[in-house]
Amino acid sequence: RFLKLKLKGAMIPFNKSFYQSIEINADLYGPFWIFTTIIFLIALIGNISSYFHAEDKKNFEYEYNHVPHAVFIIYGFGFGAPFILWIISRFVFRIDIDLLTNTCIYGYSYTILVPILLICIIPYKIISTLALLYFLIHNCTFLFYNMYLIIQQKAPKSKYFVLGLLGGTQFTLFLLLKFYFF
Repeated sequence: RFLKLKLKGAMIPFNKSFYQSIEINADLYGPFWIFTTIIFLIALIGNISSYFHAEDKKNFEYEYNHVPHAVFIIYGFGFGAPFILWIISRFVFRIDIDLLTNTCIYGYSYTILVPILLICIIPYKIISTLALLYFLIHNCTFLFYNMYLIIQQKAPKSKYFVLGLLGGTQFTLFLLLKFYFF
């Protein structure tokens, strides 16, 4: 029940109740399965997209390396970025952000990527680019809004640095998804 509410809440970027729901009930179950679903979809849809754009469809070979690369990228960004943000916040800026809450917000922010990846099946590069750009905007908005609520309370002076770090990380993810998989 809580998972369903969190997934729905993550689809709305300016959702005050999302932070309130995870503040008392943060989990890694949802983010883990969101990331795992995304990895599967990237491997599948990345190959379908490559097939649609291949000139010689008869001799097309599936790219099996999409799976380990997607695992590295999605789990790396999904679990690594909040951990690095937590380390920087904790030891550089002395902000007491809960690692579980931070990872939970970050993980649920990827919820929108599931339908976005389904849109990337459409065999036009402009469509996949616009869809991934929408993911970047939605994801950054969701992260900025929810992390701003935490940082504003605990360390208002460092909020722009932390938000810039989040934006830079998400932009890097966008570039990797766009140019490596789609």
